[in-house]
Amino acid sequence: MENNLDLCRQLLELILRVKIKKVELADKEKILDITPDGKSVRLDIYVQDSKGTVYNIEMQVAVKRNLPKCLRYYQGMIDLNSIEKGARYLNEYC
Repeated sequence: MENNLDLCRQLLELILRVKIKKVELADKEKILDITPDGKSVRLDIYVQDSKGTVYNIEMQVAVKRNLPKCLRYYQGMIDLNSIEKGARYLNEYC
């Protein structure tokens, strides 16, 4: 997917049923390591579109009992990675 961004866009549009103007970045096995002593994650496919929306595609070949918990953790790590220190949140109520 990292070598064919248009194919990546088409796959996301098909799965999510949303229109994506352009995929800017697709990294395979992207590692998010927020703190030196904290648990890091390796995302199967990390995609960012032209609006800055981030998509995480995870491939599963076996049933994982803790998948919802893992995905919540991955989402939190993506959020931590994408918000720079001192930056404002999109929602001013936070």
